[in-house]
Amino acid sequence: MSAARGPGPLRRAVVGGLVVACLALVAVASAARVGRRTTGTLAPGPSDASAASVASPATSAAWYCAGPLPVGARPEASSIAIANVGDRALRGEVRLSESTGRSLTVPVAVGPSDEAVVGLPRSGRRAFAAATVLVDGASVGVEELIHGPAGPVASPCVSEAGTEQLLAAGSTAGADDVALALYVPGATPGVASVTVHVGSQALAPPAFQGIPVAAGGLVVLNVGHYVSGRQLLALAVTSTGGRVVAGALEVHLVGRALVSALVPGALAPRTTWYFPGAPAAGAARQALDVYNPGPRPARVLVASKCAAGSPATTVTVGPGAVVEVPAAPGPLRWTLVTSTNGVGIVAQRAATVSRALVPPPRHAGPSLTALPPLRPGFGLTTGTAAAHERWLVPGGESDRHASVLLSVSNPSRRALTFTVERLAGPSVGGMPAPAALVVPAQGTTVVDLAQLVGARAPVLPLVVTASGPVVVGSLLYSRGSGQALGFSAPLAIPVE
Repeated sequence: MSAARGPGPLRRAVVGGLVVACLALVAVASAARVGRRTTGTLAPGPSDASAASVASPATSAAWYCAGPLPVGARPEASSIAIANVGDRALRGEVRLSESTGRSLTVPVAVGPSDEAVVGLPRSGRRAFAAATVLVDGASVGVEELIHGPAGPVASPCVSEAGTEQLLAAGSTAGADDVALALYVPGATPGVASVTVHVGSQALAPPAFQGIPVAAGGLVVLNVGHYVSGRQLLALAVTSTGGRVVAGALEVHLVGRALVSALVPGALAPRTTWYFPGAPAAGAARQALDVYNPGPRPARVLVASKCAAGSPATTVTVGPGAVVEVPAAPGPLRWTLVTSTNGVGIVAQRAATVSRALVPPPRHAGPSLTALPPLRPGFGLTTGTAAAHERWLVPGGESDRHASVLLSVSNPSRRALTFTVERLAGPSVGGMPAPAALVVPAQGTTVVDLAQLVGARAPVLPLVVTASGPVVVGSLLYSRGSGQALGFSAPLAIPVE
């Protein structure tokens, strides 16, 4: 699999009236737009995406967004969305660290059931940035975004730093490349080293060993400059001293255009990874990159699931190896990746739409409605270790520029119901009262925000509440201008 990436203009909008049990081509082609409500100048973030969650009872929270997020005089605009699911206003600060060594701290306030979007600097020297968000309550979820001419890019931030960070996806073949962020958010400086795993080979470029990272500092490495021409690679980051948060901005060639994706590092390998529904038919393709950082072979089962059936593939991933497993083609599928012999693995999913797709005509009945046209693009998704009953989509948008397909997947063997509610802050556009929707056993239901809110909600953070554990993601697609390319498919953030 090639790593893909590209900025895009937009954040995720969430909510719509498209109920699909196991639908074929649902991809999201992105919106090219840069305007959103901003507060201050930056944003925060934590660590392992699979461990990041909103924990309402806690008294404070820190989130780490490693990016790397483009800042300065660039065509892209980076921002961070902070959504508050609690019933009291929260205050805090966003600490921005640039790869040039410049830093900035900005106060931030988020009302109850509301969202603040912090725009990062767009003037001055070109650089990359990472951010830490500190607030006086834990009822928040944080997402990092890039808005640019190639489409939107979004990723959940994380809530822990560690001595190890693992990334399964990447490519430096042809025009593909990976910018790797090493961010030390704490008060203790770190020394980081990076091992690049290619197939069953472990490479340790001298330039990637013993890298000093200042306290609160950010270092960004160009992986392709030192390890080029590799179709599939994984990255292992270790740090002594200060704990590190890693992230990658991956560039991928789709047709004749470069698009990007943001991928956070994982703190540790796990035996189970869930991925929400995504397109896997026609020109839409899914692939799972599976990385085994341990000393023993892992026996891995990759099951592509929908209500109509769950074809599965079993592969052996050797010690220190990374492999790509194509998902079964067919309807909209969610994926379960399991290490059946108990060896921890890291998995990430790539979804590619290689050419423009025209959706099938509208069907009669409540189970299927028309999909929006889908443009070419690429998105990377980090999985979650468990399904949850409640999920936060930190920011969304549904206007004339773009909208979102909200994907709700059900791993259980019985049908579940769920509701989609907007946070009620005054900045949020109108949306009908939540109605319970059904997601079939082992299936996926998709909600198209554009059908619910039309073009009325430039800011639309959402909460999904289900009658049992589900896996929630979103697919951001473009409306209007045909110039936008790419899409983003980030995982939502579980609410404990």
